[in-house]
Amino acid sequence: LALSGACSQKQLDIMDDALVKDANLPLSFLYTKSDVGKYKSETALQQALSINPDCKINYQLQQFSKSTFNEEFFETKNLIITAIDNVKTRQLIDQKCVDYGKPMIDSGFMGQKANMQVMVPRLTQRLDLQESDYSVPMDTIVGFPTQFSDCIEYAKINFEYVFVDAIQIIQQFQDLSEQSEQEFYANLGKNQHILAKTFFIIDLCLSQPIETQADCYRFAFIVFRHYFQESIQHLLNSFPAENDKFWRGHKRPPALIDFSLVDIVQKQFIEETSKLASKIFGVDFQFDENAAQTVFSRVKDCKIPSIQEVFDLFEAFSEKTLFKKYKTVKQNIKPAKLNSEEHLELLMAFSKLRASNFEIPHLEDPQITKLIQNANPALITTTAAIAGHAGVEFVKLC
Repeated sequence: LALSGACSQKQLDIMDDALVKDANLPLSFLYTKSDVGKYKSETALQQALSINPDCKINYQLQQFSKSTFNEEFFETKNLIITAIDNVKTRQLIDQKCVDYGKPMIDSGFMGQKANMQVMVPRLTQRLDLQESDYSVPMDTIVGFPTQFSDCIEYAKINFEYVFVDAIQIIQQFQDLSEQSEQEFYANLGKNQHILAKTFFIIDLCLSQPIETQADCYRFAFIVFRHYFQESIQHLLNSFPAENDKFWRGHKRPPALIDFSLVDIVQKQFIEETSKLASKIFGVDFQFDENAAQTVFSRVKDCKIPSIQEVFDLFEAFSEKTLFKKYKTVKQNIKPAKLNSEEHLELLMAFSKLRASNFEIPHLEDPQITKLIQNANPALITTTAAIAGHAGVEFVKLC
């Protein structure tokens, strides 16, 4: 838009409350290493101005909601352009565009594939009436994997949530002071999507701090249960396996994985996860299968917040209320930083287990290694191409 001069007469409003992560760098020309940790919308604004200083651009750090983006907001807009993972939010914006007679351009990508479509009120079909893979709740861009590379992408994304984002929130909570408390809860409110995906880890570590080797095994087992049992059950509750209308084509119904340390892949996942937890929390660690089995037998029926319970909590309570029950315990915590070589064994096990959930055949280890270390060779060209298509449609509508 900046290159086309589209924002030099009328104002462009950018709305995104997410922060730039290392994982975003291969996906966009907008961000560099120095932008990691900054707000995406603010960074995009600065980059656009460097391309075209005549642009009239404003950014806002807020999520879409019915109260925030009301009649006054839509009446000041000529066109809405979206790139949102959350399907319900996308459908809600589409409905608002229909209500106020505003055209909408929607685009997105999944691995090396991308999509773009234009919605024009009273001319095209509404999003919520379309029968497609994008008309279902999808927590990640690889919510319904069809090939092993999707499982690798899933492993990398959720590595960031568990070992980086969640640990950073725990670290910040434990370092709270009267001066930093207000900023801490304000940031959580702006990043509820991250809090929602990491809350099971936050609850685990703040309810009972990770201080011993047994705690590291407990951490690993809860992560296993969340990703390969609880989240799969939640998906099946929403879309039962016998629903042939939904589970069709390449989209396979998943199955829960029964835990067993006898399974080589599961053992590898537990060992690597507990080992990484020990590094993060500064615990002396040496993997012992018998000790691990003892811990798993003791905590296999322990209660962890389900995905639906987490969503319900966020609707009922503020961030401050959610954290009220936890005590601050000073620990020397160091969040992990995703490294394809250092964390290869964990990512490999994570990907294989995800593939097993969806009955996707495993690749040979050398193939998996190659994909993990170079999983997205064409993503930046994919995002650039689909952005170009959206730009063409923008010109047509104007």
